[in-house]
Amino acid sequence: MKKSKYNLPMTAAEIHALLDKDTEYCARTKAREAKMVAVVSERKKDELPIIVELRKSGIEVESVYDLVNSKKSYPDAIPVLLRHLRMKHDPSIKEGIVRALIDPASVIGFDIIYDEFCNTPAVSEKQDFIGHQMKWLLGAALAEATRIETLPKVLDLLRDKSQGEGRERLIYVVKILPKKKRQVLLHELSEDPDLEKIIKKAKLNLKE
Repeated sequence: MKKSKYNLPMTAAEIHALLDKDTEYCARTKAREAKMVAVVSERKKDELPIIVELRKSGIEVESVYDLVNSKKSYPDAIPVLLRHLRMKHDPSIKEGIVRALIDPASVIGFDIIYDEFCNTPAVSEKQDFIGHQMKWLLGAALAEATRIETLPKVLDLLRDKSQGEGRERLIYVVKILPKKKRQVLLHELSEDPDLEKIIKKAKLNLKE
């Protein structure tokens, strides 16, 4: 660490004072801050139509993430969220939409969420962290929207290895099945490398 004139370690204030005199550092910092302000502004602009529609439905929020952080269900918001799920949005805003759809009330949008899940490429976390996260979250939303009548379609997805790790949250739809059928299915899927770990966890949670 650099020493002060009294041969003592420099304080944070002294370090900042030196950096402030570094014109190249200041220019980089200002450019980085300006870029961040621009990104935030674009995201707010992208999110605004969703907020306007939600407010028209009687839901007062500043961001879709207000729904994500809510402890209660919000069925009146689901049609708006489903409509925007099919639209092009900033990845951060779309993530908020999908997270907000991880709600039992999303059952009305099963087909929309199912199609979105199927149409989202399965990629590894190393290949594309955002894409991997999106597929996983869509799986969580689809699991919440699944009922006995739509279960066969989701079980087909669970068996489809091309859907990758995005199927992890889907495993919890097996709780809809009778215990014996559930055990058979979990055993069948336990050899799938993408599902092996989550199945062990599911068995503990379901007390299998």
